[in-house]
Amino acid sequence: TLTGTDIPQATTSARGTVQLMDSVTSTSTTLAATPKSVKTAYDLANTTQTNFNAHLNDYTDHVPYVADSGTANAKVVTLNPSPTTYIEGMAIAFKNGIQNTVAVTINVNGLGAKSILKSNGNAISNGNLKANSIYTIRYNGTNFILQGEGGEYGNATAGEVLAGRTIGTENGIVTG
Repeated sequence: TLTGTDIPQATTSARGTVQLMDSVTSTSTTLAATPKSVKTAYDLANTTQTNFNAHLNDYTDHVPYVADSGTANAKVVTLNPSPTTYIEGMAIAFKNGIQNTVAVTINVNGLGAKSILKSNGNAISNGNLKANSIYTIRYNGTNFILQGEGGEYGNATAGEVLAGRTIGTENGIVTG
């Protein structure tokens, strides 16, 4: 305190005395942050960024969407951020560019081609992946498994089914 001297309070446009505070959530324009509050805010931002980066890289709880850029039977996708390895449970939704003609592989971010199989473990058949359709696959530790694909179809043929009735086959619905 200086006797006989009047020092004004500081503002954002004028010099003066300033009160210090440790809050990291204040919106005050007249209180100054202490080094402790600045460090706390910095640490919080780094933790938040680390958590956000972990969230972005979590391909087991989140299903990223990407368009395929490969060929009919060798799909290629690029995820961002880029995974560094295949991990069990990894999921991907992709827009298929070209209808397949035989069994299919997928290469994610250059990590190496992995087979895409049906839920029963069989290879994808000719025409199972239609052009411009969206498919979801999940990695089982060895291969990607097509999700939401129907079950077994049996071995009945159209000639063995009553006329006018339909059956599901690998190639879609067939009328007997």
